[in-house]
Amino acid sequence: MPYPQTSCTSVVHIGDSTSDGLVASGGFLKNPAWDVDAQYKDVGVKNVTTDISGARAIIEHWNNQPNSLDAIEKFEKQGYQGCYVLAIGNNDLANMSVGGAGPMSMRIDLMMQHAGSNPVMWLTSRTLRTSGPYTDANFPALSSALIAACQKYPNLRVFDWRSEVQTSWYQPADKIHYTSHGYRERAERIARALANAFPASGATSSCVIHSGLSASQ
Repeated sequence: MPYPQTSCTSVVHIGDSTSDGLVASGGFLKNPAWDVDAQYKDVGVKNVTTDISGARAIIEHWNNQPNSLDAIEKFEKQGYQGCYVLAIGNNDLANMSVGGAGPMSMRIDLMMQHAGSNPVMWLTSRTLRTSGPYTDANFPALSSALIAACQKYPNLRVFDWRSEVQTSWYQPADKIHYTSHGYRERAERIARALANAFPASGATSSCVIHSGLSASQ
């Protein structure tokens, strides 16, 4: 069965450490056909750029590394025209829980302003932690803020990764990052969701997007 195809011929994927394992250099995906670059190309993307950095948040910096805002500003200054996939927000929620600037809607606005009119697909998130800054109790706020942002930004689509990710895909001791199988699922589902968000026939009108793959994949 052919893969659904997207109208996004170019994709910039901006991610934090939950995207590390999506690329071959992350060491989790042994077959190059499983990594996110290959998955994007399976749905019709011609040019893929991944900009991934651990501990990345939108406004805070970790060890002087570029944050999410720095990353998207770089592409904006280069005159980038294409689609963005944003797999960020985990560290923002954690930072806000210990006093970082908020609300999440403000951080989303900053990213979307620099995205301009380019199509954007932003992932929701989930952890299995029950305490501390990364407790999953903080994470529905990302979903709510993104869905609300769809009213302001007609070029925004929200991939509800939170509703698709399975508990068995997490590293048991870590409860934030994924196993090799989890990263394989994540890569494929992100690409499929992109094709549903911005199909070859034109953008869908729905805010919340799913991959269309079953839980038992």
